[in-house]
Amino acid sequence: MGERWFLLAGEGAYGEGTGLARLEHVPDELKAMRRTLQDLGMREIRRPGGASGERGLHEVCGDLGDWLETVRSGAQEPPLSLFVYCTGHGEVKAGSSWGLALPTSTRGNKRLVKPVDVMETLYGDEEPRKPLFDQVVLVLDACYSGPGAADAMETLRGQAAVGNVDYDAWVIATARRTQEAGQLAFARAFGKALDESRGTSEFIEPTVLVERVNRHLSTDKQEVWVHSVGRGSCRALPDPAHMPRISPDWLDRDPHFDEWSHLARGRSGPRQEGWYFSGRAEEQQRLREFIAGGGPAGPLILRGAAGVGKSALLGHLAVCGKPEWRRLLPPVVRRRSGGLILPDDSVHALVTAQDATVSNLARRIGLALGLGLRGAPTPDELCEALEPLPPRTVLVDDLHLAEDDLTALVTELLDPLAEYARTTVIASAGHDHAADAVWQDRQLPVFQLGTDDEGVRAYVDARLRHAPTAGRGTHGLPSRRGAGAIAAACHGHFGAAVHAVDAFLRTPHDRDGGASARDAAATQLRIFHLSLLASRDHSDAWCRAMLEPVRAAAACGHEAGLSAEHWAALATAADRSGGTYGPEEAREAAELLSTVVTNTADTANSAGSGTGRDAGTRTGTGTGTRTGSGSLPAPPPAWRLATPLAPQPRGREFAEAVRDCLPVHASEESGIDWAADTALTALFADASYPFRKEFAAERSSLAFLTALPGGALARHLDAGGGPALPEAVDAGVRAQKPGLSPAERVFQVKLALLRSGEGGHDLDPRGAGAGVDILWATHRDTVAVPDLLAVAGGAEGDGFVVTTHGDASVRLWNLADGTQLDDTVPSEDGGIATHMALAVVDGAPVVALVADGAGLLWWPLTDRAPEPLAALDGATAVSLHGDGLLAVARGARIEVVAVDGTGPTRSFTVPGSSGVTQVHLGGETGDVRLVATTDFGTVTTRVLDTGVSALRRQPLLMPATQHAVVSSTGRTLGMLDQGGGLFVWDESRGVRGLELPAARDGAVVLAVGDSLAAAAGDAKNPWLRVLPVSSGDARPAPRLPLPDQPLALAFDADGSHLMVADVRGVFCLDVSPDPPGPDRSPPSPGDSDPPRSAPTRS
Repeated sequence: MGERWFLLAGEGAYGEGTGLARLEHVPDELKAMRRTLQDLGMREIRRPGGASGERGLHEVCGDLGDWLETVRSGAQEPPLSLFVYCTGHGEVKAGSSWGLALPTSTRGNKRLVKPVDVMETLYGDEEPRKPLFDQVVLVLDACYSGPGAADAMETLRGQAAVGNVDYDAWVIATARRTQEAGQLAFARAFGKALDESRGTSEFIEPTVLVERVNRHLSTDKQEVWVHSVGRGSCRALPDPAHMPRISPDWLDRDPHFDEWSHLARGRSGPRQEGWYFSGRAEEQQRLREFIAGGGPAGPLILRGAAGVGKSALLGHLAVCGKPEWRRLLPPVVRRRSGGLILPDDSVHALVTAQDATVSNLARRIGLALGLGLRGAPTPDELCEALEPLPPRTVLVDDLHLAEDDLTALVTELLDPLAEYARTTVIASAGHDHAADAVWQDRQLPVFQLGTDDEGVRAYVDARLRHAPTAGRGTHGLPSRRGAGAIAAACHGHFGAAVHAVDAFLRTPHDRDGGASARDAAATQLRIFHLSLLASRDHSDAWCRAMLEPVRAAAACGHEAGLSAEHWAALATAADRSGGTYGPEEAREAAELLSTVVTNTADTANSAGSGTGRDAGTRTGTGTGTRTGSGSLPAPPPAWRLATPLAPQPRGREFAEAVRDCLPVHASEESGIDWAADTALTALFADASYPFRKEFAAERSSLAFLTALPGGALARHLDAGGGPALPEAVDAGVRAQKPGLSPAERVFQVKLALLRSGEGGHDLDPRGAGAGVDILWATHRDTVAVPDLLAVAGGAEGDGFVVTTHGDASVRLWNLADGTQLDDTVPSEDGGIATHMALAVVDGAPVVALVADGAGLLWWPLTDRAPEPLAALDGATAVSLHGDGLLAVARGARIEVVAVDGTGPTRSFTVPGSSGVTQVHLGGETGDVRLVATTDFGTVTTRVLDTGVSALRRQPLLMPATQHAVVSSTGRTLGMLDQGGGLFVWDESRGVRGLELPAARDGAVVLAVGDSLAAAAGDAKNPWLRVLPVSSGDARPAPRLPLPDQPLALAFDADGSHLMVADVRGVFCLDVSPDPPGPDRSPPSPGDSDPPRSAPTRS
């Protein structure tokens, strides 16, 4: 089959006798045109005898004549077309004869190369004869030309009109009117005009090209004309952007390439249109270096799993590197980024090793190289034939599918070819454990070929952009968006991409082509994944069973991974032949799948604790909660597909298998323990979504809903998968924020439900890892905003809570169940209490208040109104003890009196201070301790016995604090510094810092006991943290979300209860170290939690 040829010539070294200026940039013009024409797939007519340098204008006609003689003699196949480009000074002779000045031209005797001279050389000037080729394009690029080119073109047109012309020719002439036009203008404009092509036609008409060229030129200095001879359409200028619609005949006819022609072009079958192979630029570059001798000795193994494009890459290397194939490539392949990385004549044969023995493969290589060996040559005969020849490159495909033993193929054939016959061998092979052992034993270099996301995107985009759409439609998708969606479903896998686009284009216009493409891609990806698992000679049943769990989880839209135990259990359930699998096999499967699966535990660790709460949490008590030192335990490995599949139902059986893997509660409880493994719970939610009716009992359980991670819960509810819950319950469930741990989720939902009055008592935040439980909560907005808060307990174990509110009321609550016991408004003019203390004196609660500077004493539960108490007037701090003692601070002095007015008044002065900021009476009767903090940051204490008349300063200087609090015993002090750091101090252990979320705008409240400290804050994203004071206390201490801004915290006397006041009311937490018994959560009237039923366990 003929080729398209081009010839370049130019003159720049004009002597003084010519009267013409030297043209310095002629070599650059020729280089630019050479590069442009080679990109169009044309082959250059070189200078005779291999002469170096550029051809001069005086050599044009002679070299063309010599070249035509080689064609006439049969030494050269007749060309399809010819393109001639000449550049030099333009001149005009008498009679309007215009052309390019030869170097022998003078002022008096102008010697020119004219268009007619070239035409006569090519087609003769006598009686027309059958031409050797049909079409020619002649370009005369005249630098610094005077007027006359247009007249000369018109003369040529008139001559052709009266002649008997049986060929087609186009003469393109350019003339610069002034020397200001500059050189290189036409060459650059010519390249730009080609770049503008849209590929709508196979060839570009010269008239269209000239119009584009003129648009890129300064028309007042330069013009381009075109003249045609003949009547045919031009087929000499290929459109560089055109994608051929049919398969080239030479590919399908060639017996040594027909097996790879469609693969090399990026198609799924032979005799199909288009050249869509894309990507693999890095791999091609590395293989080029190996072919050039830049790699280790011996055959190179190109290793890759099924469908990643091994055969396509070898076919592309062959079509780009073998001269007789390379020269006929369409321009769109040459101009594509990375299209022709290999140099010409760098590949010489491409054969397949499928079903081959050593002798068969030697014969195939000999035939492909054209060695003329008879029969079935031995490897030695093949090497002897190659030894005297220049080095060769042979590509061998599917080496792992050979009939003979791979060791024999390597040692008897491929190694000798590389070592003795100077042959570069590149062989492709699949993932195979036995083959890998051979490569390792023979120490062969192995180049791993993986998926290629960028290449697949380019491939899909090219096919959809160029493929015919008549009768197929676009399925309602813009081409760019449609290509992106299909490429994303292929995940860099070329086999999947080829079949996906085939399916898309075959889909009728009234069907969903995108869905067809995704299904086809999923099928090919499954084959790819199975080939990875089969590489160690595992049975088909083993591979299918181990692949199904991760594929099913991905198809359900499940983002968290499967642990080895879950993977093995689900694989056992998926194996219909009855096979059983263990965690070690799951880990082996993860190793074989390699980058196809992702360890989500690594993702959680690298992302930090903020992200790890959701993805990394596996159990309700461990992962996702910080330890006392603040470190986050590493979650166990858990794998998911790195290439998620399109969500699709996997069958009810998979959902049942997931449910049966979930643990059940302890013997005293019934049903599934959803919080024990939230990742598996989320997988069940995703797997059971298409079967909501069948699993209605499980999916409507509050325990199930609160155990779901945020992302799974959003899919469960927002996609219509949620049960019909009461409005308040639904609002509480939906109130969860994304990224919460199980402990945080259950805590938040239970508090929301208790506040709404819709129950929630059976939810167990402590069991989910919160470390605390919610005993009761006032209903939302049933009381005015609380202000001050105090807790006290009696000798009989009864406890009381007192709160002051923005409506000037004071309320007394039962600590055990939240019942309001009494309330009062102490000030007639509505003044709000500024200081308040509570104690149980002689079994009855007593409240000391300071409102509008006046002291009051209130005895609740006695129908007595608050009574004035002068001892409290003007107090800046106040404390009340259970033995009836009242401590009152004013300035730097503290007075201790009895609430019943009996006994002496004791007075103390705090040395070195102008004001007491806090006073506290703690300890048991007979061992009462007085603690005071001052505005100077000092702490003083004393035991109230009659022998001491002053406070003793402690060896502690508090930092510049926002807030300081004292435990009920008076032995522990909590401090919050200006930066939000929390510190605790006691006499035996000194000062210790506790981890605390950073304070924002100083809005942090604090409480401390002898074993626990609590802090809460932030108006925008409220939080609560209960922290062990002792470093040996390992109870969980998560950062719990609060629904509203916290205002006050208080522990009870033994530190087992924590009261929290926020802008919507108060609630009580059980913070005791031991889990509560079944009777610790009291029943609530109107509890409307949906009923739960446990699945039948097998």
